[in-house]
Amino acid sequence: MKKNKTIPYYSKKNDKWRVKIKMEYKGKDYIQTEEGDLEYVVCEYLTTSLYYPFWLDEDRDTDRDFQSHDHSFNDVLRWLLHYPEHFSIEGFEEYYSKQEIELLQKFQKKLLEDLGKTGE
Repeated sequence: MKKNKTIPYYSKKNDKWRVKIKMEYKGKDYIQTEEGDLEYVVCEYLTTSLYYPFWLDEDRDTDRDFQSHDHSFNDVLRWLLHYPEHFSIEGFEEYYSKQEIELLQKFQKKLLEDLGKTGE
């Protein structure tokens, strides 16, 4: 059986996951290598992505056609870490699992407590 060279694989040399994807440009096919964490590589392999929308206070009063979002839960945690007072998933709970929601709530509460921003 011939090995499929487009299946994601781990590169010890680069310490990253990699996948070769077929791209078309001006009628010609090309092979492009994408690399990163496994979640990103799997999404590239499947030509899809995860979607985690959230609010930052600055987003709420605008007529933008797009919502603040990210494509990995790790990156959502980074947004919350940097903007704990302004971060919310209100109205977007359907995009998150129960565990993720509980983790975000606990993380935000702890950050605000440790920053002395609990309103007490």
